[in-house]
Amino acid sequence: MTLPDKEEDYIHRVGRVGRAEVVGLAVSLVASGHREKVWYYDRRKWEGRPLSTKLAELGGCCIWYDEPALLRGVQKRLGGGEVETLDAFLARLPGGV
Repeated sequence: MTLPDKEEDYIHRVGRVGRAEVVGLAVSLVASGHREKVWYYDRRKWEGRPLSTKLAELGGCCIWYDEPALLRGVQKRLGGGEVETLDAFLARLPGGV
């Protein structure tokens, strides 16, 4: 699962975790150091055609996904603070992990 390509979609998704005065925890795994090639398949476009792992601009089904840039957009949307890493969160737990 990747981060949504729009910050507002991420905020909406995470906001659905805790509802009606119930606490929720959202965890997002983000590749923080590099872009990754991901499968971006639109069934309507590819129906009846062989699928390809080439990049979309070369006629394939893949795109470069820049999660570090998407994460920076989410952080900016949340007021500029950094999103806590899993290591930092675990270190705060009573007794540590």
